[in-house]
Amino acid sequence: MITAFKKSILLVSLFVSLGVSLSAQTVQVSGKVLDENGDPLIGAGVIDKNNPGKGTVTDVDGKFSISIAPDGFIEFSYIGYDTRIEPVGSRTEISIALNPKTSTLDDVVVIGYGTSKKGDLTGSVSVVQSEDLQSSAASNIAQSLQGRIAGAAFSSQTGAPGEAGTIQIRGSRSISAGNEPLIILDGMMDVVEDLSEINPADIVSISVLKDVSSTAIYGSRGANGVILVTTTAASQEKEKQVGSFSVKFNTKAGVSSIANSIDIMDASEIAQWRNMVYDARNYWGLTGLAINKPPYEDPMAMGVGTDWVDLLSRNAVYQDYHLSINGNSGKARYSASVGYNNEQGIVIGAGNEKLTGVVSFNVWLKPWMQAGIRASITNTRTDFTSARISGTNSNAAIYISPLLTASDDWNLYGDDESSGGAIFNNPHITATESTNWLRRNTIVLAPWLKADIIKGLKLHVKFSYARNNTWNFSYSPSYLPTAAYNQLGGTAARGAYLKQTLINENTLNYKTNVGKNAIEAVLGLSLEYKKIDSENLTGFGYLDDDVSYNNMSGIIDYGNLVPKSSQTINKKMSVFGRLNWSWNRRYYVTATLRADGASNFASNRKWGFFPALAFRWSIVNEKWFNNAYWLNDLSLRLSAGRSGNDAISNYMSLATLSSAKTHWTFGDSRTVAYVPNKLANSDLSWETTDSYNVGLNFEAFRSRLGIEVDGYLSYTHDLLLAMRTSQVTGFETYFNNVGSTRNVGIEVTVKSRNIVNKNFKWNTTLTVAHNRQMTMDIGEGDAVVPTYMNPRNSSQYLYGYRRGYPVNSLWGFQYEGVWKTEEEFERNQATKAYTSGNMMSDWKNNMGRSKFVDVNHDGMLDEEDVVYLGCSDPIVYGGFSNDFVIAKRLKVGIYFAYSLGGQMYNLSELWLGTGSSSYNKYRYMLDAWTPDNPDSDIPAPYREDLYGCSRFIHDASYLRLKTVSIDYNIPLPKKAMKVLKELTVGVTGENLYLWKRYNGFDPDVNTSSAVYRLDNGSFPRPRTIIGKVSFRF
Repeated sequence: MITAFKKSILLVSLFVSLGVSLSAQTVQVSGKVLDENGDPLIGAGVIDKNNPGKGTVTDVDGKFSISIAPDGFIEFSYIGYDTRIEPVGSRTEISIALNPKTSTLDDVVVIGYGTSKKGDLTGSVSVVQSEDLQSSAASNIAQSLQGRIAGAAFSSQTGAPGEAGTIQIRGSRSISAGNEPLIILDGMMDVVEDLSEINPADIVSISVLKDVSSTAIYGSRGANGVILVTTTAASQEKEKQVGSFSVKFNTKAGVSSIANSIDIMDASEIAQWRNMVYDARNYWGLTGLAINKPPYEDPMAMGVGTDWVDLLSRNAVYQDYHLSINGNSGKARYSASVGYNNEQGIVIGAGNEKLTGVVSFNVWLKPWMQAGIRASITNTRTDFTSARISGTNSNAAIYISPLLTASDDWNLYGDDESSGGAIFNNPHITATESTNWLRRNTIVLAPWLKADIIKGLKLHVKFSYARNNTWNFSYSPSYLPTAAYNQLGGTAARGAYLKQTLINENTLNYKTNVGKNAIEAVLGLSLEYKKIDSENLTGFGYLDDDVSYNNMSGIIDYGNLVPKSSQTINKKMSVFGRLNWSWNRRYYVTATLRADGASNFASNRKWGFFPALAFRWSIVNEKWFNNAYWLNDLSLRLSAGRSGNDAISNYMSLATLSSAKTHWTFGDSRTVAYVPNKLANSDLSWETTDSYNVGLNFEAFRSRLGIEVDGYLSYTHDLLLAMRTSQVTGFETYFNNVGSTRNVGIEVTVKSRNIVNKNFKWNTTLTVAHNRQMTMDIGEGDAVVPTYMNPRNSSQYLYGYRRGYPVNSLWGFQYEGVWKTEEEFERNQATKAYTSGNMMSDWKNNMGRSKFVDVNHDGMLDEEDVVYLGCSDPIVYGGFSNDFVIAKRLKVGIYFAYSLGGQMYNLSELWLGTGSSSYNKYRYMLDAWTPDNPDSDIPAPYREDLYGCSRFIHDASYLRLKTVSIDYNIPLPKKAMKVLKELTVGVTGENLYLWKRYNGFDPDVNTSSAVYRLDNGSFPRPRTIIGKVSFRF
């Protein structure tokens, strides 16, 4: 009995041991991974499906070898191809061909606090991949994105190297609280000031969240849209190719130059103009001339003269280098990159030099726990030039007479020769002798932890600390013409700015499937602390130019030394949640709620609640569409919700004091007085935007054609505005929540794969957007609230808000030509249909003078005659691209950006298009009214016209050949490919040609945060040609 029992135990043990042995047994499987044409796929991922930490990549011949259990599964993957899973069984050799992706519905899209498949999105999200950014020669990411995202407008702010640019998503909603979107870098808020701080070569993708379903998760920060930037430091967390290691080096070099010119006079023409001024003054019998004959007997003898735009500009050198390393050892993933960019400005004295470094490392601590850290540093030096090409500075290049030379510091060409001229700061001398630069250093540290709590429940804890130091220095020496002539001494300034931001975000993510129901939930807590310290010191009267700004105390009169300092602290706390539910990939619902608390609002209004609800119906998955095999996607999306805008300064709800020094008193000392400078508002809170969106997604013919259409409507209320108050308070205005705006628009994105075969591919993308934004209420009745005043007539506004009019409205007088005859003038004495500024009583002295519509027929030109002259918003805008792949190795991309409709003031015409003889002129002024040219409607010479009017407003439409890129992947010998995997060379042209009606340099500018399309001294946008080489090891 016992013997039989022992035999049974022995037999069971044998079977168990055999089972364990069999289960632990592995086989070596080898094979090839090919593409659809039978060519090897190099670097394809080969992973043990049951053990994701174990895997390899294919070699230069597409070959692989992996050790795996016989009952296991091998997952084959490659970017742009469908993933394929093969059972092992008894096979020791497996060769497969992967098929290119024919549908984009399974593409993963980064959204707020997570990711989603494109086919599961309920919101409006646009994605730009790194390939689109790398094809551009622009170092500014915002410029690279222009026209690529329907509904997002990216425009130049200054045009200078290193500028951030202006970004508006679905127009502007706020009047004073800002309209810039929230930028999230690798899931971190407030770690970068703008997109210019990010190296384009580090970017994997950019997701732009546009509707409230997508942005409500960011609550009070999401009203203006959200831009999610994912870099290699974040994407490598998801890298599946175990055992992979790659090194990539890119280099670019080129030259930039002024792309456009304006039609202004040369020396012979300005001499002719000066003669016209002389003749006009004689015609009107004006006295005070120092000469009794035209100043130039032979204007043509003056030649071309000095081209000041050419003198102050240059062919600027551009260079960029980027080295990156990525790897995955199974338990650890890592990436590192370093980049250097040096971009000269096309205006002398301007430039930007930037060094970036990013390191990311994450490791599996346990099978259920992962930790990592991302660290980055950005060091930038930006040199500013004192030279101006255009704008409202009368020393700008376009205004200076071409009769002057590069070394002149005495301007003889004023309105009255008897004055003998005046000293002036020659911009060429100023640009070469003055100093103005800043240094910015940004350090970001971001550790994180992820853990699987239970099946389907994940915890994500992350911290981010960002430290931004900025130092600025400037010096204008005492020997500059104006300072030397008036014995003013040198002017120096220096400052320091430190912003520190600490954020902790904790999220719980839960996913489960119950039958045909898929449920995903996110619950989070966010804490933020921000501190800003600022110190500035300005002084004038320095006598030692060699010391410059290095000894600010080296000044004779300490009354000329102005110190300033400040400190602000801001705290925020947020609780948020999102619930996604779907049934059978047919019906999707997303519900979002965020509660935000912020210290920069009044004590009883610090919390706001921002809900959103969205729905998606995948019509194509209905049973009655089963026979529509040609249709990949047909979905309807609906969303509604609320988001906010908290972009106002700290302490705006509080009454504050400002300090001021009194005049000098006995004992060589001054006292300091503190005076109230702002009223309190205990109810001040954030602006809120209620938004509604309807969208349609369509994909057909194996995703050869894709169309996405979104229509939206939003109301922004409780605008943060400075309102007029009773004078008995001692203040003119106080800050309050009042007023509202409305935005309505439509966006269309069309993508097509026109030709797809082995040796030729042709893809096309078209984006079209229309946005109309209206001012519904501003709390001031029907009065216009000015946002920009006439730079040559400070009593007149040119831009402003008014109830019932577009947000970006233009205002001024309606121009109706010039006075031409005595009969016309006398007839108007009775009708009072027209009027002029400084109108004379006799008809002759009014001939050639500008005339405007007299709205109230009172014979006076004043604010009552100001009328609405148009809107700066375009009717439609977007981009159009064609990309070609020829013989698998040659890539050609052609990209256009466009804007149709909308008007804008050309502020330069207040100098270049009026009768003054102090400045250079547009060439059309040679056709001005004179007694010998009585039919002209251009104001007469010498008639100074400083009134903003319809004559200075122009169509802002344009079509820009934005980018042309050519890249060639050089075929390499197999021996070389064991080390060098890929070698690509190319050339790219940026801003190659501009078709426009605007008579300024470029209509696509925005030099003001309060006014859209304001051209006030922006650099002319450069044309850039670069060559590039890329190595991958």
